[in-house]
Amino acid sequence: MSAPAPVLTLPPHPAFDALARSGVLAITGDTTPDELATKLKALRAELVGAEALTVANCREQVLRVLRGYGYVDGLTILDAALGRPGDPRWSGVGALEAGESLPTVRVLQGEAPAPPAVLVADLLVDRDINLLAGFGGAFKSVLALLVAICVALGRDVFGSLAVYRSGAVLLVCPEDGEAAVRMMLDALVEGLELSVDERAILAERLVMVADAAMVSLVTDTARLRDLALSLGAVLVLVDPLRNSIGSADENDNAVAGACLDATRRDVCRAAGAAVLMTHHARKPGKDAGPDTGATIHEMRGAGAWAAGARLVFGVTHRAGHVTLTALKANRLRSDLRHELDVAIVADPDMPTRWQSCTVTDTNAGARSESLTPGVGRELNANEKAALACLNDEQEPGLRLSWARWRDESGLNPNTFRTVKDRLLKADLACATPTGKKTRTGGTEHAYAITDTGRMALRFGWVTGPANGESVSEL
Repeated sequence: MSAPAPVLTLPPHPAFDALARSGVLAITGDTTPDELATKLKALRAELVGAEALTVANCREQVLRVLRGYGYVDGLTILDAALGRPGDPRWSGVGALEAGESLPTVRVLQGEAPAPPAVLVADLLVDRDINLLAGFGGAFKSVLALLVAICVALGRDVFGSLAVYRSGAVLLVCPEDGEAAVRMMLDALVEGLELSVDERAILAERLVMVADAAMVSLVTDTARLRDLALSLGAVLVLVDPLRNSIGSADENDNAVAGACLDATRRDVCRAAGAAVLMTHHARKPGKDAGPDTGATIHEMRGAGAWAAGARLVFGVTHRAGHVTLTALKANRLRSDLRHELDVAIVADPDMPTRWQSCTVTDTNAGARSESLTPGVGRELNANEKAALACLNDEQEPGLRLSWARWRDESGLNPNTFRTVKDRLLKADLACATPTGKKTRTGGTEHAYAITDTGRMALRFGWVTGPANGESVSEL
């Protein structure tokens, strides 16, 4: 005969509502924090002995009790009530923290841990948190699922970005759900023209949290850690962020900071997995101009989401063309930009059902590499096209407006913006104020080629400025 479920009474607090609803613990509001500590200690002593109790093993032992009585979601129940060690709600648990010291390490002794690494070249930092942020319909989910496929197989992402570590991928996609995710995956697999063997590997390595499960980064990062470890996952996809924090407020910096800290500790470090999250952007302001670049401030919700992530890409979409622009890059260079074409073939009888989806890197073969100070390289095709527009050999003193330069280059507007910035920073082109104001109140410039640019265009070779600084504005 199984023992009855333990009954504890807790001080009144909104966070204890989950325990009240679960029926595991009776909430009467007449128990002080010290009495709660005594009850927890007595409960632990009854089951596992009367050793000294710390915050950490109190939490673990109460969890063991809950699971022992058949509550398999004990971790969710416990964390909803008491938070995690370090949560202010633990401060009322009296003597549980008495005498406990912080663990330390001699950081320069012994073998060095693995340094920060890259999971996907110019796209994902390994064992850390990465964000894709953009408006709804910008193909964030499609791109994230394509990344998941390529990481699972060890294939280059977009056909051009190397994957440095492949393995299982855990999908947490509560918004789209199993049906939509399966449809998008099937379409992407078809677009990639995967072999039978590749499809078999993919079927084994892509694992999704079922629709019936509710996952919250507020309380469930330890469960995600355990699942990722059991799968040997190298990547965890959370799509989207807003649907993965339960009823918590995405505008609360404390919520964002706590979620990202827990995710980095439990999933990135303890489970050794990279995390890719998708997030929504705010609507653009009415005064936004064509040359207005995205920033982390366009992300919806608290600023701590972007501040706490290691790498953030803004995602924009126009007429089947998608641009990924690095908005924050702590481990990689900051001028990362990827230009992609997305083509979808839908079922003519049911347009919501995709038959295939292909994503093509439009800059493949003309990679937009930054210019390293003192290091030379060839101009790529995009740079040559943009610089040739400024060539004043036949028209001395030629200067072009931003719009005319963009149109005459023939480049995609997003590609042109990146190339223009790089040419200015490398002193291949210069910008001169015209004295006029733009629609958004900024200063209008006219652009011209420099002596350095003329030499680069003539020989097809350029060297980054020795001091690494831009000297492009006159």
